[in-house]
Amino acid sequence: MSSDINNNNNSLLTNLALSGKYINSDSIKDIAKKIIIDTSSIVFGISLKLDVFGIVAEALPDHEIAIASGTIRELERLKTSGKKNSKDAAASIFLIQSNHILQEKSEGNVDDWIVRYAERTGAKVCTNDTELRKRLRSKGLVAVTLSQNRTLR
Repeated sequence: MSSDINNNNNSLLTNLALSGKYINSDSIKDIAKKIIIDTSSIVFGISLKLDVFGIVAEALPDHEIAIASGTIRELERLKTSGKKNSKDAAASIFLIQSNHILQEKSEGNVDDWIVRYAERTGAKVCTNDTELRKRLRSKGLVAVTLSQNRTLR
């Protein structure tokens, strides 16, 4: 009798797995809700003395915050560029490191990587880059913007 129950349970799990409704515990991290914050939102927030990561965490508490590793490269270049927002870039790097923000390994153009990553994983994207936002939305992906009044829209 107990072997019949085990066979039925295994059969049920097999059917659920084949139907796509069964989630292996090893893959849970892969499907966690994420929001990728791009360089433009981080620097924009810093320039206004906003806690970018805090605002995103409050607005989307069930999402893991991440950045592309290429964002750090962009910020490093901006930091040494001598442009007016080079200090904001340096502060952005410090904020990312002090908040232990997850860095997803990225290669190539950061905006292209963000679009591919969002398509592949369903991650939301926080960007103040108009062109990137248009690209994401044209593909039906979720793109939000950090506003001056400390909200996402």
